[in-house]
Formats: sequence, C-alpha cells, structure tokens
Amino acid sequence: MVGNHRPSFGDTTGDGITRRLVLLECQSIPKDRRDPQMLNKLTQPAALSALLHWMVDGFEMFKMNNYQISRPSSVTELNEAAFSEDDRLPDFLNEKVGYALNFVNHHKATRLLIQVQVWFI
Repeated sequence: MVGNHRPSFGDTTGDGITRRLVLLECQSIPKDRRDPQMLNKLTQPAALSALLHWMVDGFEMFKMNNYQISRPSSVTELNEAAFSEDDRLPDFLNEKVGYALNFVNHHKATRLLIQVQVWFI
C-alpha cells in the first residue's frame, strides 16, 4: 500500500496492525537532480544481473533471519510515534481519570488497557 498520507486507525489496542503495517518515510528526488536516463541504465543486462543478485542476497538474509524483516531503529521510532498518535487511552485517562500517563509508546498503553479489561472481567 502506498500513499501520501499516513492512515489513521481508531483502535490500536491490539498489535495486529502495528505488526503488519510498516511505515516508511520517503523523500522525493528534486526534478533538477533526477537522472533522465535512469530507466535505460536499470534495464541494461549488467544492471539487471546486479539487481537479481541483490534480490537473491536479500532473500538469503531473510531466510537466515527466520523469515523476519529487520527494521532500522529509525523505522521503529517512526512507527511507534505514528501509532502512538492513534492511541486514545492516554487521552481517555487524562480526560476521565484526571491525569495523563507518560507513555513512551502505544504498546504500554495497550498493555494497560488489556490489564484493565482482564481485571474487570
């Protein structure tokens, strides 16, 4: 899924969406710095061979990592910040309970909500 705006999720109490969706920050190359021959360069046999080797090497790393994708800390931080914006529990606590907890990320708020739900059941 590609988009110009980050999707908003009303309920992030589970970690299903945060495990499956990885937000990446992309930057556009200014028009004056773009290579008009890039497509031609990438479709040359030597470039296609290099791209295929790069993909095979990446798949081998993926297999060696137990089919898990490693995320740089910058991607993890971006995702935690983005999903914590959708976490309504701190807002609820501030408004209804009278104080806000300083959650580092939405996972702490989610764990608290789950514990409250279990406690009330």
